[in-house]
Amino acid sequence: MPTGYMLAVAKVLEDAARMRLYDLTNVSINLYKFQYNGLDKSGFGGYPHIDLVVDDIERLVEAVFSYLRQLES
Repeated sequence: MPTGYMLAVAKVLEDAARMRLYDLTNVSINLYKFQYNGLDKSGFGGYPHIDLVVDDIERLVEAVFSYLRQLES
């Protein structure tokens, strides 16, 4: 699926499943872009500091573990 449609699909799934998917999809897309482009020194549209990348990775991992814990219950 093209990344341009991922946010639209995430919004529909978020409404249907009542799960926080849109923001997590956006974070995933940003990390995907970072993988190819690296840090954005200009500060326009990318990650200007590695600390922000680490924060988003931690947020995404915690959300995945949270969903897994819910499935176990």
